[in-house]
Amino acid sequence: MVEPLRTGYVPPLGESAVCLVLAAEGKAERMCDRPAWIHGTDQRIELQTLGARDLSRSPSARLAAERALAMAAVRSAAEVDLVELSAATPVEELILCEALDIDAAPSSPTVNPSGGPLVGHPLMMTGLIRLGEAFRQLAGQAGEHAVAGARRAIAHATNGHCLQQNLFWVLGTERRWT
Repeated sequence: MVEPLRTGYVPPLGESAVCLVLAAEGKAERMCDRPAWIHGTDQRIELQTLGARDLSRSPSARLAAERALAMAAVRSAAEVDLVELSAATPVEELILCEALDIDAAPSSPTVNPSGGPLVGHPLMMTGLIRLGEAFRQLAGQAGEHAVAGARRAIAHATNGHCLQQNLFWVLGTERRWT
């Protein structure tokens, strides 16, 4: 462990499997009473060499978020109801909140209402779990950690060292295209 991180700030690694079903409009509505629609998505990658970039910021996360939001016709991440971030540490959560230009404090949007990956981090699955958690919120299946009235969400996935690759999805409860 390296300062300022402590053991409690890093999630346990685990094993998992994830299965998400993506379906066309008519099919999705037959399969699910309350489908969530993908309104926008984008992925960006930074240099692999750690010494060649500022690890206190994530330009790829900022750009991917901006592009996904633009595709979804959402002006700002502050306009969504919740965000599920693949932040493996509190430091990464702060960097990602800064990239989204939102406050990590309890406000709108709610950040990681599911508990996020700090409760468990199955490598290579965490981003899809975040997408599944965003869907559960919008489909009314989030149980005790439901964000009341949630209509739009952002889900995030990352891979590589120190947020090297970032992927954002913007989801909504209403169809965007017909």
